[in-house]
Amino acid sequence: MRTSKTTNRRNSWILISVFSLITLTSFYGRAAGGTSPTGIITERLSVRQMEIWRTIEQKALAQNAAGQPLYPTLQELFSWAKMTSFPIYIEMPEARDLWDCAAGTFLFEKPQAPAQSQPTAVTILLRVAVIDRAAGERTAGEHGFVPFEGLKGVDRYCEALAHELTHARQSVTDLEFLQLADRRKSLNDESVRFQLLRRTAETRQSATRGLQAIADELRLLTERIEGPARVVEQQVWRELRARRDKDC
Repeated sequence: MRTSKTTNRRNSWILISVFSLITLTSFYGRAAGGTSPTGIITERLSVRQMEIWRTIEQKALAQNAAGQPLYPTLQELFSWAKMTSFPIYIEMPEARDLWDCAAGTFLFEKPQAPAQSQPTAVTILLRVAVIDRAAGERTAGEHGFVPFEGLKGVDRYCEALAHELTHARQSVTDLEFLQLADRRKSLNDESVRFQLLRRTAETRQSATRGLQAIADELRLLTERIEGPARVVEQQVWRELRARRDKDC
């Protein structure tokens, strides 16, 4: 890690790269008529957070005078999320501390069976403060996509949301997604066991080898899970950046 900016960017990879598969303990209610809620659910947002969400929705659904979407990839993804057959809960938690640096996180509400065709419910966490302070600047000699580069405010929130919504869509369109997610959670659990074994001299060497094997597999799984979301995120970034440059 060359500089503090590079460190902050890697830590905030949506965000990127922090893809948690843990179970939330919060309860969600029933909609009127006894049916379960579906689509995007914002009931967990505060009044202030709802103001932020409305600006995100307005941006995502924006059209030109001819009725064409200003941000086609973002609008298509957002519209899909609104109409999906399972609930997608939106939360905007405060960062717990300086080390809480994931701009966005995708969570399953309940443990998922690998054979399921779709999740029962998911939650997307958008950490607005983390997104706002993400570097979004290219360091000398750096190449490739830099999240949030040249964007501010609601544009950044839309980029982060697009990444996490892509994970939600993966869960129903990618037949291997739930299996990959389940395997990743198992590996994370197994790594904790090996960390404990490293404390004992007799098992330290074998535990170290086990941890290395887990790290290698986790890298492959992360690329498989995060790759499609990064592609969509980058396309949304291009649309947002192009419009920003045009308006300047």
